[in-house]
Amino acid sequence: MQSSAPLIASGNIQARDEEFSVDLQTIETESAAAAHQIVTEYLLERCNVFKELSEIRRRVCASVTDLSFGLQDNVLMCGHPIQGWENPEGDEYWEKRRHTADNPSPRTQQIFFEMTKRIGAEMQGSTKAFTLQLPASTNPGILDMGSAPGGFLTAAMKANPRSDVVALTLPPSSGGYEILAPEHLRLSVKLVDVTMMAADLGVLDIPAEHPDALQFHPKQLKDGQKFGLVICGGSTVRNHKVATYRQGRESCRLIMAQVVLGLERLVPGGTMILLLHKPEAWPTVKILYTFSKFASVKLFKPKSAHGARSSFYMVATNIQIQQEGAMIALAKWKKIWHECTFGTEEQYREAFREDQLDVHQVLAEFGPELIRMSKRVWSIQKSNLSKAPFIRGTQGRQALK
Repeated sequence: MQSSAPLIASGNIQARDEEFSVDLQTIETESAAAAHQIVTEYLLERCNVFKELSEIRRRVCASVTDLSFGLQDNVLMCGHPIQGWENPEGDEYWEKRRHTADNPSPRTQQIFFEMTKRIGAEMQGSTKAFTLQLPASTNPGILDMGSAPGGFLTAAMKANPRSDVVALTLPPSSGGYEILAPEHLRLSVKLVDVTMMAADLGVLDIPAEHPDALQFHPKQLKDGQKFGLVICGGSTVRNHKVATYRQGRESCRLIMAQVVLGLERLVPGGTMILLLHKPEAWPTVKILYTFSKFASVKLFKPKSAHGARSSFYMVATNIQIQQEGAMIALAKWKKIWHECTFGTEEQYREAFREDQLDVHQVLAEFGPELIRMSKRVWSIQKSNLSKAPFIRGTQGRQALK
């Protein structure tokens, strides 16, 4: 029987729980499903690394959700039906991971904090993402959403010791995790549910009949407060109990809330770090393509942890938020959050229909760049999945990172 600590040490547990994350969009129209298939076929024909990874994914004997293949539709998110798992040890393995993530001991939390600090240091060494690329005289602040346990906070504050930092994170009483980064005079920690920051997202009048009418937060950020670096690292957690209307929408609400809150308060030329999954998933492709219109975009996936997962980080620098394309995207994403939170089921679906792009045009303009920036992400996941202890036809017993 493996103890939980080695699982943490090898990078299998994270506070921002990916295991039950979906690839942003929880309602997919037929056109979106078709777009996803077109992207998959495009990549299979042109990128050997992606083709090899896709084959390994077919053979992974683990829970679909544990590898972030998507909750709603296995055919849609994977591009093919997922076959049944032959090795029952796979289910036991992933169940241990879930239990450890949901019930972390103080030692486990500390181990995870150290791991996220290593990821932050690796990201900084590879991309300089935490270094503000702005004149020192402006001294803009830093906003970190989904900040627990504080590894990225540590990296950001080390790179910018004179910057004020605001950290937003889900309260432990709601299923969140403790922030273990040291207290600092320049650090302000707010225990909030980012998706419920309606006042900061421009909604001041909450309908009295809304199921969460009394749960929305008052304004958390100061009027006119601006940031040079925004970290959007939040992900849904299983222990967070939410109202019925939010179930199936929460991942979308969270990512839209973070992106909108960040972009509305980002100074021109600022940087955003955004946690995403599967560069090839159509909803993810749309985000990368859209950001590329008004920012310099690169992708980062750590080698030190979470190598077998589909997660990665978009690092968007020199964001020109004042450009027309950025303003259009911001308005669109803000509407999606609004309809996910206040809209009817039909309004919710309509917001996604309005968000569709022409997949052929996107691939014609962005396909080669998507492959170029994603190869390293796919390569790292392929390398780690190939060592999985539950791959069909293999005898390997190496732990997944």
